[in-house]
Formats: sequence, structure tokens, C-alpha cells
Amino acid sequence: MIGPERYDQKSLTLPLSGRDAILVRDTLLNRYAFRTDNVLLLQGERTAEMRQRIGKLLKNVRGDQQLIVYLTGHVFRSNDGQTDFAGEHFNSDRIAETGLSFDWLAGRIDACSARDKVLLLDCTHPRQAGGLAEPSPKEMIDGLKQPLKTTDVIGGFRKGQQSLDLPDKQRGVFAQALSDGFAGRADSNRDLRITALELFAYLQQRMKSIIVAGQTQSPVMFPPR
Repeated sequence: MIGPERYDQKSLTLPLSGRDAILVRDTLLNRYAFRTDNVLLLQGERTAEMRQRIGKLLKNVRGDQQLIVYLTGHVFRSNDGQTDFAGEHFNSDRIAETGLSFDWLAGRIDACSARDKVLLLDCTHPRQAGGLAEPSPKEMIDGLKQPLKTTDVIGGFRKGQQSLDLPDKQRGVFAQALSDGFAGRADSNRDLRITALELFAYLQQRMKSIIVAGQTQSPVMFPPR
């Protein structure tokens, strides 16, 4: 789970990002039977430490395990077209230097030995980006230098939509739906393992049911199913 609670650059405030990461983490631990030592939560670390801890965790993942990566927060494009995730200490004047390369992260996930890998993207917030444009989940995937071959990706919303929050619950729509799904509701065949297809099918219905009337946010899956 990667989701900063705060940012050094005040224009990038996302008050629910850290809570969403903790919500999904806690659901995986308490309802989906992940072991504590198999769950990594990154929030205030600098880029070099994030890379080190992510690399260490992925190196230890076994082939029979399921890998779930949840990314929430801001992402931006640098001048060279690279997409970078903004950690707590991100500086928009030095995107490539202070951001976590999405190409690097996606590549490490795809090379991981886990047979079942799901990357969840809840990290584009067009209305709260401090004047900087943020790529949609589709644009993030399309912009990868090396296409993903073994990883299923689910984005929190489609191009042209917004990432919505649930003010009464103090969490994002996508995070709430993910939490509900991993609590067991997405396990349609009751085999105690939630596949990317099961999760995506559940998210489509659940997100529609909890969004305020008049608003739209629909998940998207890559490759399209």
C-alpha cells in the first residue's frame, strides 16, 4: 500500500489518501487473511527508501502467492514524458528527481514471481493537483515504456472522470469499494481467493451503488476484459 498522509508541497494536499491506504491495508490484514509481515505500507518515506523497501518485498514473494499493490495519491508527467508518483517529499519543480518512477514500479511488479498480480491505481486527482496535469489510469498504462505482460491492472476511474470521495465516511469511493470487496464480497465463487476479474466485476456494481446521484466514477481494467 503506497499512499502519503501529507505532502511537503502544500498545494498537493489530499486529506483522504493516507486514510484510504490504511483502510485497504487493514482490510487485507483483518478480513483477507494477509500476514502482517507480508503487508507493506509506505507513507512518509523518501523515494530511495521506497524503492529499497518495495524491491525487498517483491524479491521475497513466492510463485504461489498473490500480490496486490494499491497506489493512491498524485502522479505527474515530467518533461521527458515519464510518469512519477508523488511521495510526501515530492517537489513539482523536480518531478523526475523526487518522484517514484511508475515505469520502475510497474516493471518490478511485472517481473515478480507471483502467479497472480493485481495493480490498483487510485492516484489521479485532476481537481487537486496544484495546477499540474495528472494522467488518467489509462494514460499511465499506455505511457509505460515496457507493456505489462503478467499483471492485471484496475484503475479507479475512466479517462475524463474524477476520483470521488465519500465525505460522510471520510474515504474515497474506490478505496471503500476495494475494502468491501476484499472483506469477502468480491469472492463470487467462495474459494477464499479474489481474482482480478472477480474484484473488477464487484467494483463495477459497488461503486455505482455508493456514488452520490448525478456523479460518475467507473473502474477500468487493463487489459480490457
